[in-house]
Amino acid sequence: MTDQSVFLKSHFHIGSKDRIVIDGVEYKFVSKGHHSYVLQNGNGLCETFDCGRLGKLSAAGKIEHTPGYWSAAKAEKRATSDLLGFHELRPSQRKKTRIRQAFVETIELLMREGELKFNDVSLIGNKYEIVEQATNFNRELKLEEKKLFKKSEERAKKKRAKNGGTEQKVLTMPHPRTLRRWYKRYEEHGLIGLADENWKKGNRSSHFSPEENLLLNNTIRESYLSEQRRTKAGTYQDVKMAFSDANVLREKGGEARLSVPSREAVRSRINQLDAFEVTLCREGLAVAQKRFTPVKDGIDVRRPLERVEMDEWKIDLITILKSCGTFSLFTDEELETLGLDGKTGRWWVSAAIDCRTKCILGFNLVHDPNHFSSIKTLDMVMTDKGPWADAVGALSGWPGCGKPETAVTDLGSAYRSEEFTRACADLGITHLFTIGGKPSMRGTIERFFRTTAMNLLQRLNGRTFSSILNKGAHKPEERACLGIQDLCFALTRWLVDVYHNTPHSGLRGRTPLEQWEADMAAGNYALCAAPSTREKRLAYGLRQSRVVSKSGVTVLGVHYNCEGLAQEFMRKGKHEVQLRWLADDIGSVSVGVGSNWIEVPAVNECFKGLHAQEWVLARRNLAARDPKQELWREEIVARALKEITAKNTTKSLEFGLVTQEWSSERIKGLEDNLLSGIRIIEAEVQSDVLHQTDYGQEIVPMAETRPSTTSDALVQPKRTAKIKFPTEEEK
Repeated sequence: MTDQSVFLKSHFHIGSKDRIVIDGVEYKFVSKGHHSYVLQNGNGLCETFDCGRLGKLSAAGKIEHTPGYWSAAKAEKRATSDLLGFHELRPSQRKKTRIRQAFVETIELLMREGELKFNDVSLIGNKYEIVEQATNFNRELKLEEKKLFKKSEERAKKKRAKNGGTEQKVLTMPHPRTLRRWYKRYEEHGLIGLADENWKKGNRSSHFSPEENLLLNNTIRESYLSEQRRTKAGTYQDVKMAFSDANVLREKGGEARLSVPSREAVRSRINQLDAFEVTLCREGLAVAQKRFTPVKDGIDVRRPLERVEMDEWKIDLITILKSCGTFSLFTDEELETLGLDGKTGRWWVSAAIDCRTKCILGFNLVHDPNHFSSIKTLDMVMTDKGPWADAVGALSGWPGCGKPETAVTDLGSAYRSEEFTRACADLGITHLFTIGGKPSMRGTIERFFRTTAMNLLQRLNGRTFSSILNKGAHKPEERACLGIQDLCFALTRWLVDVYHNTPHSGLRGRTPLEQWEADMAAGNYALCAAPSTREKRLAYGLRQSRVVSKSGVTVLGVHYNCEGLAQEFMRKGKHEVQLRWLADDIGSVSVGVGSNWIEVPAVNECFKGLHAQEWVLARRNLAARDPKQELWREEIVARALKEITAKNTTKSLEFGLVTQEWSSERIKGLEDNLLSGIRIIEAEVQSDVLHQTDYGQEIVPMAETRPSTTSDALVQPKRTAKIKFPTEEEK
């Protein structure tokens, strides 16, 4: 049998009064063609479905078809009863319906065999035959039989004679008119017609008067639904007092007294309150949302770096804010700005996590969160983190490097800043803000912070705990003994070797590192590579304006020039240009020339790959040798920089994880006070070197020592003079 014949047999007829739902969308019949139907959805749009397509959808279980749903009979049924299917029946209704079905099926069988007529006389005359066959039919449903006669079995066990015997369960014959009514309803509506709604019978209205109900409800809401969180017993006392006060006023007015509700009545009325409303009024919106928000599988993330969540967390740990070692690069004023002033305090952690693999892609410590820390975290996401793992001697690698597709943040000032939003836009990263006050919308990063607090901070001295009640008599200020270097080491080592290698429930038992490696092995790579240094500089480099001269542009005492910039100067002369500058690498800057951005290298190659802080420290060391000297030879500057970089301080853990603020004001202050007037000239050729030739000796004179710009030194060639001395024969 071919596939076509299979789908031909799965065709069905759609009538004008049928209801049809295709893949969750409800349609109505419009017209029928030779091999197709025209159906209309709820928006009034019509669509043509050929019979083959309908057959495939039906075979896939994506069609709900209710024939005659819009007919008068079905509409009347919906108006008179809430039941539309057997699955909607209550357990008590299903029990009665099975008994009625047994009698109706028995009557239909006897009438078909000619042994019974459909009147009262014949029904009464065949009473025993009907009861016997209906009982046998009901016994075939063993599961339903156990449920139906459960109570009667328990009673029979208590009353059964000790001398044995068997128990016969026999149904009771109803009145003939009842049987005929059941049979007619079965013919008209099918099995669902045998169900009744006797469960709705009875007076379920409150015996309290409207005045009593109003006072009871208002008192319960004022007492129980409050932030004071009164108990049910306390609310009952409030209800009694409210009714007592009301009765005093009613007696004075000549009105009848109100009945005081009992304790059980108050408890029952409280239990009828909406659970979400109770939590909302007693514990607040955040708790109610957390407790009652539906939870499924979470956000569907299919590849690494598809969704990266970023947030800040003030760690529950007091550390000693004191600098040593690495931070000898900074002055006291700069250390105070960083928060390393020798006091004790708490740090903020700015972190980013990949929602697919649960790997931490970046984090840094900051004394006060700002746009510098948010951009630093984003930069770390797109940077190789191997050096940080090596710095702590981690046994595992630190995976994750690339440009995220979506960065999800809260509405904090660090993420709402112009610098951060502009950086995301320039890099092509979708920046998604979540609703304020709902940390569940960033559940992945919030869960990481909680895991860190529970698993790491409890092992460190100086823990402040999350609340005063949990802290008790503990004094973290007296126990604080960890410095910034210790904190950076503990966080990084725990993150790389412990967290990334711990099974995660959100990864179905895999560790974050295993999930990352599995995605890489399966070819499930991130869509974007990490941006280049030039792209980073243009996206979040410091924006500066400088004047172009024949020596190019100068930032922080470093001269930058190239052929493109020289041509721009020749066309326009001295004029102001915009540039982008990164503190991590001052070997180049990006300068806006017309509608393009060109990369301009530093005139002196010793600045390539150099951090700005290293250059500032080198200048301080040179100034300490001779404060008045402004001309420094290139080899002397290079030697000073080599001595500083030999300490490897800028590659250390703390230097990379503590956020530094390189603002326009800081650069201007350094240029005015420390780097003003400094010039770096090329190395001189020694004048005492003589080269012997056939005609005599070649003397290379020294270069001029007058002050000149770096650009002049590059443009002007060195001039040499050849002086020939005659030999003895020539004389």
